[in-house]
Amino acid sequence: MAEIKASSSEIIACGTEILELCKQYDEQITDLFDSFTKINQGAWSGLAANNYAMKLEADRSVYESFGDCLKYYGKTVKKIGENVEKVVNKWEDK
Repeated sequence: MAEIKASSSEIIACGTEILELCKQYDEQITDLFDSFTKINQGAWSGLAANNYAMKLEADRSVYESFGDCLKYYGKTVKKIGENVEKVVNKWEDK
């Protein structure tokens, strides 16, 4: 029979930390792309700058999708820890 050693509180803490880092990631991506979209209003001007600014939304969506995947991973890790805790509590109550 297999032996499993797991700390549900540590697993939950890892999931929570991932989710907190995802919030920081989202803020950084938002700030970065917001500043990029304004680049053609001062630091760089002309047709090339306008074209670059217009293409940024496609790039932004790639990074936002990646952030969504990270959030899903964090939620999954946290849920695994909660499920481990439930199973252990059921066994302890018997």
